[in-house]
Amino acid sequence: YDGYIFEDNLAKPNYQDRFRQENQTIKFDSLVSHFDISELLDKAIESEKITDSYEFQNYAQLNSTVDLVKAEKQKRYSEISSDLVSQSSSFIEILDKNKDKNKNKKTQAPFSLDSINQDKKLEILFNAHEKIDLIQKNIEAKNEEMLSHAKLYAKVVMHQQQILAYSVMSVLFLLIGTSLGSIVRKGGIGMPILLSIIIFIIFFVLNISAENMAWKGEMDPYIAAWLPNFIFLPFSIWITYKANTDSQILDVEKYKSWIMPLIKRFSKHKEHKRYQ
Repeated sequence: YDGYIFEDNLAKPNYQDRFRQENQTIKFDSLVSHFDISELLDKAIESEKITDSYEFQNYAQLNSTVDLVKAEKQKRYSEISSDLVSQSSSFIEILDKNKDKNKNKKTQAPFSLDSINQDKKLEILFNAHEKIDLIQKNIEAKNEEMLSHAKLYAKVVMHQQQILAYSVMSVLFLLIGTSLGSIVRKGGIGMPILLSIIIFIIFFVLNISAENMAWKGEMDPYIAAWLPNFIFLPFSIWITYKANTDSQILDVEKYKSWIMPLIKRFSKHKEHKRYQ
């Protein structure tokens, strides 16, 4: 309030002209400055969208998100089904209501194509072909939409279940790793680490395969999230038992003692040079 503002008018292209021109001084009683905040608003909106994502929710919050996504999926499936039925024929609903009444009656075509002239017959067949082609394209589009809804539902469910599944899997990895270190007698620390890496790769492949199958709707997302745990749980219990009983399951010499007699039995003995 009650101040001055100084501005330089730099509209003249020549540097000497700009250097000689006077400054502008404006006296004001009150000054209102306008500035663009659209960029700040966009960042705030993006931040709000990110924080509302299911990936930033905890297990309890995901319960309501799963129910919401499931309800939307079922609602959209019902709408898609109704659209396809109504598009195929507007008389299907009426025929479906009268299905029980006409159960024992034989259905007959209202007319025969042989009784229609050639031009009209071609027109009817062309229209039927166009309608079938349109329905097929619509079905393909609806299938893609249904797949996207199923994929979103599977992602939300698996993200929720993996919060617990990964915690349990960490305990199973601990049991497997300590048991391998106890069982492996030779090879130093490198052999248990190598075996642990192989086991982790198997877990990773199982986890990714289950996720892809769940996203395609080929597997229940709850089962897909816990599938690696179901597979590795008996293995971790078994290998922990072997470690506690001082088993020699990974002793290479033990397997050599079994295999070498078989190899000698089926291999041809080499004659000494003296007898050749």
